[in-house]
Amino acid sequence: MPNRATGRALGGGQAGGGGQAGWGGQAGWEGQAGWGDGGLRRFRAVAIDIDGTLAGADHKVSAFAAEVIRRLAATGRPVVISTGRSAFNARRLARQMSVDTPFISCNGAVVAKAVDGDQADAAGGLRPLWTTELDPALLAHYLTLADRADLEAMVWTADRLITTAGSELVAELMELAGEYPISFAPRPQWPAKGVIKLLMAAPPAVLDGLDLADYPLIQRSLTHFIEVTAATARKDSALARLLGRLGVDPAQAIAFGDAETDLDSLRLAGLGVAPANAVDAVRAAADLVIGHHREDAVARFL
Repeated sequence: MPNRATGRALGGGQAGGGGQAGWGGQAGWEGQAGWGDGGLRRFRAVAIDIDGTLAGADHKVSAFAAEVIRRLAATGRPVVISTGRSAFNARRLARQMSVDTPFISCNGAVVAKAVDGDQADAAGGLRPLWTTELDPALLAHYLTLADRADLEAMVWTADRLITTAGSELVAELMELAGEYPISFAPRPQWPAKGVIKLLMAAPPAVLDGLDLADYPLIQRSLTHFIEVTAATARKDSALARLLGRLGVDPAQAIAFGDAETDLDSLRLAGLGVAPANAVDAVRAAADLVIGHHREDAVARFL
């Protein structure tokens, strides 16, 4: 497929190997002939999705991948974690990988920075830069889909996840959410204000068959999740705004992602990279398709 950044044809088999060029314009981190014309060194920032992209099939970032990100961050380039996970979990990942750049969480609804020391005790380890809430009327409208299609629904606020009862799905989410607290309450007791994300879940075949004509804000994340944030709360809009604050032109950034929620970020960046397991639309939009996320393809590419 054509590569926007270099204008050269790139095949899916060209990336993801262990012997590729590095940021310094040399192989690995020492600096030989870089990948492409001029190497990765001309890109000034990297945005990376977690689940299905940097993390493996177990939803965990491997020690190898974490070390690669640490070394990349040590070059002084902003590394932006861009995830649908909670800000609490994104903070934990930032600390694990020694990333100081603000991160994008809840698919763009919350942008924050991890803080330590006295600041962490006072702010729960987070310094929010901005938060975008769902309009209460919009939330009520999208909950009608959960009722109509019998989907499991839960809402996310800045400090907790709220759902009606425990389930295997909730257990999976809590593993991904890290320190994110959970509350159980009947639907009438859910908050109308202060909600930043609505997540609905069902088996993939059920989600595949939904008529979403009246629900244009829905995005598919994992195969069994669909998510709703405000129209202005998207990974790409959050990334564009954050890069602006960092003084980086989007054309100088690389974005990695696998799901519908990552699609516009790959289009925004100067180089959009998808793992082999990405959904069809993301692979089609990417400048480069690399190996599978279960094989640490993103870390090996970097």
